[in-house]
Amino acid sequence: VLGAGALGGTVQALLRAREREQAYDAARNPQTAAARYQDYRRAYKAQFYWAYALAAVWLGSNLDAAFLSPRKSPPALGLEWQKGYFGLHYSIDF
Repeated sequence: VLGAGALGGTVQALLRAREREQAYDAARNPQTAAARYQDYRRAYKAQFYWAYALAAVWLGSNLDAAFLSPRKSPPALGLEWQKGYFGLHYSIDF
C-alpha cells in the first residue's frame, strides 16, 4: 500500500511539474511569469520528494524481505555479463 501510494504520488508530481512548466513557459507578462515560476519550482521540488519517498519504501521493503522475513533459502546475489553490459541480479525465495 505504501509503495502504491508513493508510486502514485511520484507519477502525479511528475505530471504536475510538467503542467506547471508548460504554464510558466506560456506566460507572457513578467508578473504572471514570476508567479507561475514559483508554482513550477514548488512542483519541481515535490517530484523529487515523492521520488525519495518511493525509493525509501522500495529500499525498506527489500531490506525487510532480505533480513526480517522468513525464507526458504538464503538470498542470492550475483553479477553477470550479458550482451555488452553487466547485470546485477538479486533473488529471495519465500
